[in-house]
Amino acid sequence: MTGFGTDCLAEHTLDALSGGRLSPAEQAAVALHLDGCDACRELLAALARVDEPETKSRSQDAALVRGDAEDGPGTSPGVVARVGASADERPSSRSVAGMRASEEGQGATAGHVARRRAAEDGQRSVAGVGASEDGRGASSGFVTRVGASEDGRGASSRSVVHARGDDSEDEPQPDARGGGARPRLHAGERVGRYTVLHLVGAGAMGSVYAAYDPELDRRVALKLVHHGLLAGAAREAAAARLLREAQALARLSDPNVITVFDAGRFEGQVFLAMEFVEGGTLRQWLASERRTPEQIVAMFVAAGRGLAALHGAGLVHRDFKPDNVLVGGDGRVRVSDFGLVRVAAAATVSVEETFDPARPLPSGGEAMTRTGALLGTPAYMAPEVWQGAPADARSDQFAFCVALYEALQGARPFTPAALAGGAPGLVPARDDRIPAGLRAPLATGLARAPERRHASMTALLDALGGGLTRVRRRRAALQVALAGLGVALAAGGWQQARARELAGRVAACAAAGARIDEVWGEAARAEVERSFLATGKAFAPATFAKTAPWLDRWAADWRGAAEAACRAHTVEASWDAELRARAEDCLDEARAGFVALVDELRDADAVVLSQATNAAAELAPASACTQPAALRERADVPPGQRSAARELRVRLAGARSLQAVGDYAAALAAARAAVGAARASGLPGLVAEAEFRAAWLHEKRGEFAAAEAGLLRALAAAEEARARGLALAITTDLVYVVGYAAARTAEGRVWARSAQTQLALHAGASPLEEAHLDSRLAAVDDVVGDFAEAARLHARALAVRERELGPWHPDVARSLVGLAAARHALGELAAASDLYERALGIQERVFGPEHPDVALILHNLAGVRYGAKALDEAVRLYERALAISERALGPDHPGVGETLHDLAVTHRARGAVAESLRLQTRALAIYERALGPDHPHVASSLNGLALLRLDMGAPDEAERLFTRALAVYERALGPAHLEVGAVVYNLAQLRRDAGATAEASALYRRAHAIFAAARGAQHPEAVEIAQELADMEGR
Repeated sequence: MTGFGTDCLAEHTLDALSGGRLSPAEQAAVALHLDGCDACRELLAALARVDEPETKSRSQDAALVRGDAEDGPGTSPGVVARVGASADERPSSRSVAGMRASEEGQGATAGHVARRRAAEDGQRSVAGVGASEDGRGASSGFVTRVGASEDGRGASSRSVVHARGDDSEDEPQPDARGGGARPRLHAGERVGRYTVLHLVGAGAMGSVYAAYDPELDRRVALKLVHHGLLAGAAREAAAARLLREAQALARLSDPNVITVFDAGRFEGQVFLAMEFVEGGTLRQWLASERRTPEQIVAMFVAAGRGLAALHGAGLVHRDFKPDNVLVGGDGRVRVSDFGLVRVAAAATVSVEETFDPARPLPSGGEAMTRTGALLGTPAYMAPEVWQGAPADARSDQFAFCVALYEALQGARPFTPAALAGGAPGLVPARDDRIPAGLRAPLATGLARAPERRHASMTALLDALGGGLTRVRRRRAALQVALAGLGVALAAGGWQQARARELAGRVAACAAAGARIDEVWGEAARAEVERSFLATGKAFAPATFAKTAPWLDRWAADWRGAAEAACRAHTVEASWDAELRARAEDCLDEARAGFVALVDELRDADAVVLSQATNAAAELAPASACTQPAALRERADVPPGQRSAARELRVRLAGARSLQAVGDYAAALAAARAAVGAARASGLPGLVAEAEFRAAWLHEKRGEFAAAEAGLLRALAAAEEARARGLALAITTDLVYVVGYAAARTAEGRVWARSAQTQLALHAGASPLEEAHLDSRLAAVDDVVGDFAEAARLHARALAVRERELGPWHPDVARSLVGLAAARHALGELAAASDLYERALGIQERVFGPEHPDVALILHNLAGVRYGAKALDEAVRLYERALAISERALGPDHPGVGETLHDLAVTHRARGAVAESLRLQTRALAIYERALGPDHPHVASSLNGLALLRLDMGAPDEAERLFTRALAVYERALGPAHLEVGAVVYNLAQLRRDAGATAEASALYRRAHAIFAAARGAQHPEAVEIAQELADMEGR
């Protein structure tokens, strides 16, 4: 073993880390190793539990804002049912309609969901699975009760919240208000569930530690607010206020705002757990090298988006400055250190009650961070805040403009004396470095009177963007003019003509990017909004408000990509004609998919509306069309066939858009037509693309045999075309279709090993492809009941997706759901609850509180509450989910039936048999009316009604209902399906209790054969059935 190498850390090194005996450099090296070593992290977490009495007493003080992870309810009685399966009517998780249910293991159809016995009477309930009859599958809002195998995701970016302050890590941390000192925490100590790694820094507000979260296997930043800031009679009120703001921030998901995971109390202190950002501050970024105005404005605009997101959530930063903006190693900007100023103000004096317009503004000596007085940083503070008015979004805007002015000019825009005297305050600059187009927006943002500033941060950012565009145009025109003048002086008219030609090329590239305006502009926005509102759904206005920004961003991305590809060839001459042609094909294909999506949104029905935001969020970025390596991987097409190939890819893009909005039947028809055209072309690359799209759609519809056959055809064509990226995607899909949907787990793992090998050999593979593979493989682990491995894979996928996509992306919610389901299956109900809560926060942020996807997360969360025996809380959550689903989908939608079914199960557990019977009867009626009498969901409700009849002392009626359920399952799923085995098992117990031992024996043997064939003779469920049979027969 070594101290700091690639092998595991030596024991003496971990011991020194736990004892706080490593130098800062050694701590950094160890922390870097711990980030990539599972074994060392587990050992370090174990060290924190050695001194159990002391550690536990400290960790029990950590009452988390979002879920009691440390002392939540334990494992539910009996064997926990696999997610997607309800054990003896244990309510089961539902996959999220907008969350690509079948992709990550929460298939819309026949997922193998074996039911386990419940402690109360050993009966077994079954939840039907199957695509909806209209061909739209789960995306129509109707989803199966599945969960563990969904691609779950917990926020897990690696980020360190950088603290202001010194590096005196070995000194006690002083109380910021002079109230004494408290010793710093050492490596190995616990704060709630977090294990401290080392001190990152300390400032006036508090101390920041790097820590390890063993539940989600990630590094986090822990910020502990100094005791003195919350001292005195106002301490509890201030702490409660901080925790409330932390809750609001935890619900805020934005790529430009540091993610707050949770908050709580630790030995009387308030702590915040945040993402750990590897990088530095915006001030450090500015100082590291000379930056162009365009680079500076781009970074500040990103930070401004973070401020706008805070304001949109009803929050105010109160201390914006370059030191409180982080720039990660990935270049992403995150606003941090928010909310604390307000809390501290509450602990001392209410600024709202002390507004004094005559109060003098800060002198030069006062222009420093005044967190002790809790007024922010005077050098960046708006005049009204210094004078005692409450901070608001307009004061944040002022601080932002001060910081941007300073970054561009190299000096701040005013002197305190000038502001105090009531003058405009701008410092005359002998060397004005601020581009002309930015002066007016900055001057407005720096207005002394708040009402004269921009209406919002968004308005300011728009003004800055417009000003920068004008600057670029003037600069380009000037460069062309100067070039023309210079060459004219040197060589006359030919050079002038050359300059004009260059200017024409630049203009042509701008025109190429402007083609997106034909698709998405004010008129198109208005049409889509009218279409959404015309559905009459309560969530329509919120859905438009959530969807339009995604479309705006995608259109801007396409514009930039089209201009960049054009300039690379015609202006910069860095691309040859072949690469430019490939880029144009790629851009045309992307634009066609966007056109198809917008057309669908212009004519939205309830299904399209429910999928709109997710479809917009999942549009592949057009900027990929500017990556030379990716472009060269596109299938080669002879020049004479390029036009036909482009048309075929456009058709496939249209099929993808139809799929995205849930119209699987139309999408499949388009994909099949594309397969025929591709085969006629004789180009294997196009055949692979078309077959893959068609196979994907078969998978979405639950037609897994057709999906597998199509994937194998697609893979053969991709190999012939040497399309490595496409072959990897197809192989990854085979892991799910073969290993999960068909339950051929050994074959699924073989496909997984093949995909892992391809990933290792494919230099251009994205981390997101590995995350997708992890999610697919987790579904296979779910089938065999290896929930711990499934949880590990979901957590790893979650970390990648959050890092690559940001904590707000719908894919993050998918991973959270999958991870929550795995934790639920492991009996870790508190952890599952916390993960579902986080997924709920993302869904509400992305889709709005009335969206049906929000109802689905509430449904799953209710199932966790059921497992914790919090039945009244489960009923409340189910009823909330039911109300949203009825408003969004209508009272007769199959998705409503799902919630009715599980609400009935919960009422049965509460002993409310009559209410359970009423709800289950309604669910059955919905299923039969919407799906037909032979749908598996009908059998699920029949099974539930049979259990109720047993409760009511009517075994003959129960047997009749069980028999009906069995017949439906056999017709729909075949005689060897696990759902069939579950009902056969129920009948076996019924006949055993009636004394019909011979009949019971035959039924037990059939049930055992089904489970042993599907999951192996040693699977716990097969063993359990065999034991019951042996007990009955006296063996």
